[in-house]
Amino acid sequence: MNDIKIEANIPTKLFNEIEEFSNINNIPKDIILKDALNLYLDFQELQGDTQITADLNNKPLSADEFFDGLDF
Repeated sequence: MNDIKIEANIPTKLFNEIEEFSNINNIPKDIILKDALNLYLDFQELQGDTQITADLNNKPLSADEFFDGLDF
């Protein structure tokens, strides 16, 4: 599989949490982000959504809204 490099702006707090998780668990940040994106897309598919949105205004889910919706 060929990987495509992307650039994204994320909140500093979220980056710091990813970096801390990466350091503690010795997992590269790109693997964490790939897994998180796959989890997010799988969750949306299970919800039956064809659009990745949280409401009728087409507002994207925040990371907090996404994880809050998992009901763990």
